[in-house]
Amino acid sequence: MAQSMLGEMVPPGVGTAAMGIAAFANWTGNLLVGQFFPRLICAGTGTVLSMFAGACVLACGFAIRWIPETRARTLEQIEGELVWPVASRDHARAPCPLPISLNI
Repeated sequence: MAQSMLGEMVPPGVGTAAMGIAAFANWTGNLLVGQFFPRLICAGTGTVLSMFAGACVLACGFAIRWIPETRARTLEQIEGELVWPVASRDHARAPCPLPISLNI
């Protein structure tokens, strides 16, 4: 389900990179839960529930602090705030610094 929604959630200019990072984070989280849950359940369900609740609180804090509000804004406006200076369009169009010759 998450994979089908990713294409609609990211701006077109950063779609490939954002979808790759999101898919990697999703699969990594699934791997960690799948690997550690059976081992942690031996400690008791209350302990496991507390750990997952703590992770949810951290995730909410991250979302509140670093994810911008997107209500009543276009994807282009959001993209303008999220694009890093290194990955700007001007940098991507810079000419190649190395001389390239196709004379064979």
